[in-house]
Amino acid sequence: MEQFEGKVAVVTGAASGMGRAFTERFVQEGMKVVLADVEAGALEQAVDELKEAGGEVIGVRTDVSRLEDVEALAARTIDAFGAVHVVCNNAGGESGATFADIPPRPGTGSSASTCSGRSTASRPSCRCCASTRRTATSSTPPPSQAWTPTS
Repeated sequence: MEQFEGKVAVVTGAASGMGRAFTERFVQEGMKVVLADVEAGALEQAVDELKEAGGEVIGVRTDVSRLEDVEALAARTIDAFGAVHVVCNNAGGESGATFADIPPRPGTGSSASTCSGRSTASRPSCRCCASTRRTATSSTPPPSQAWTPTS
């Protein structure tokens, strides 16, 4: 997208770390931002601070491993802003393993939010934006699961 002003971004894992950095940058670019995070207190603080900085933002408590939470996130986004242009699937937890060592069929806990959560979080945004075909989706692994070169 060449112009971000007035566009809508949804960021999971938005209350801290890279997710928070994404939200701050999107606000600086004039985007409307939906912050999604499982940590209600941190989410509320992030929303308040971004609003104080002039951002048009809302927060939605979301566990990305739960489809019903993600569908509620999509519904709240459309109700508030009417569209989705960018989705950053940033939510995930520390598993203690490298990304390559996470089983392909995640179970519960951090591997569920890291792997299946990214797929779950993308599904409603794809439905919302199918007619425009203009949504960008980004998945960011947590730092402990990022690729590290071997010697």
